[in-house]
Amino acid sequence: MVVRVRDITDEHNAKVTASDLDRFSSLAEMLPFGILSADARGWVVYSNEAARHILNLSKEMVSGHGWEQSSSPRTGTSSRPRHPA
Repeated sequence: MVVRVRDITDEHNAKVTASDLDRFSSLAEMLPFGILSADARGWVVYSNEAARHILNLSKEMVSGHGWEQSSSPRTGTSSRPRHPA
């Protein structure tokens, strides 16, 4: 899984067009590995289908800080698959 967090200035955001976002989303959905994109606060603003599959979460659940709830503190269990060390 690839996770990238960076601060984007308002000026840069003004230059991003809807077609740029559509192009990114189309390409990201075709990739076989998970992509999460978060803003400077750590809120997930984009996830592709592969990332949601890896985390075993719906699009709504992974957005914002929802992905952090994929692990249950009470039981110590996780909805995420475990990988051998």
